[in-house]
Amino acid sequence: MIRTRTAMHHTLAILFALLFAGAVTADEAKPLSVSDSWIRATPPGASNGAGFLTLHNDGDSALQLTGVSCQTSVASRCELHEHIHREGRMRMQQVAAIDIPPRGSFRFAPGGHHVMLLGLVRPLAPGDKVELVFTFADQHTFHTTIPVKPIAGE
Repeated sequence: MIRTRTAMHHTLAILFALLFAGAVTADEAKPLSVSDSWIRATPPGASNGAGFLTLHNDGDSALQLTGVSCQTSVASRCELHEHIHREGRMRMQQVAAIDIPPRGSFRFAPGGHHVMLLGLVRPLAPGDKVELVFTFADQHTFHTTIPVKPIAGE
């Protein structure tokens, strides 16, 4: 009888822990959405690609985007980049973080900030879809799938 009570207490403790863990996960979900997403198709032999989208923060707290990744079947790595004008030339550079204000958005667009897909495994063709995973400073992630569109579709 004592063993049965002890086992029941352990079972109840585990159930409460699981219920609590589920509640925390639901509360930690970030209200994010995406619009105007596309990745530029690449010609054969291209080693890099670029993605564009608008991330919307529908929450009441600012978010800090700190990274992006993609499947290794598409590219060896992804990075957050921006175009800058320096010494009379346009250059690209990696960005460490991007702040998205509460109830605000951030636009990745040609000629500005973009998602760089580095070390493409194969050309990206119109109709392909690429899953991107965005990572934020609080370590939560956001997954989205983005279509590849023809270069002329800009």
